[in-house]
Amino acid sequence: MFGSYLTASFELSSGHLLLGGVAFIGLAAPIYNSWLARCHNRLQIRPLLSYQTWVVGGDKNEFSYTITIKNNGFGPAIIDNCEYTHNGNNYEAAFDLSKAIIDSIKPNLKLAFNYHETVNNFILNDIIGANETHVVIKCSVTTHQNINNPSDLWNRVNSVIQNEINKVVICISYKCGYNTSNKIELKPTKL
Repeated sequence: MFGSYLTASFELSSGHLLLGGVAFIGLAAPIYNSWLARCHNRLQIRPLLSYQTWVVGGDKNEFSYTITIKNNGFGPAIIDNCEYTHNGNNYEAAFDLSKAIIDSIKPNLKLAFNYHETVNNFILNDIIGANETHVVIKCSVTTHQNINNPSDLWNRVNSVIQNEINKVVICISYKCGYNTSNKIELKPTKL
């Protein structure tokens, strides 16, 4: 009698274990699936920042260069902080960076010129939306010499400017739509 009671109890326990395992899987599968969906959604609205530079010119005696940051991702980048580095020197404002670039170009260019710059600093909680571009520096330069493109003079001017703007590194701290903080160091890509 005692042995049959244990056998019946054991069969009853294994049935409960089986039912408990099925119930656990039935509960765990939707929880895991919702966690995966949340991870997927986070990746979908994640900003993807890139840094781009352009040098345009060779039209008589004018040329310009531009430094931009573009958000190639699907979600906004909410800027917390932005720092600039050029030739190992750190700058907190894009205006100071622009001045450093011009000061580096002057002795290497060996050409008298005037310039007009447009500089846009980031402020706390600035937003770069999906597929939006933020112009950091746009500088138009006028020389006293004709530097038609193509020419040896234009090639030298282009080389000097590319060399200086390729030394710029932009470090951005930002948040995404899920309020997750990120930090990225951007180096130029030539277009």
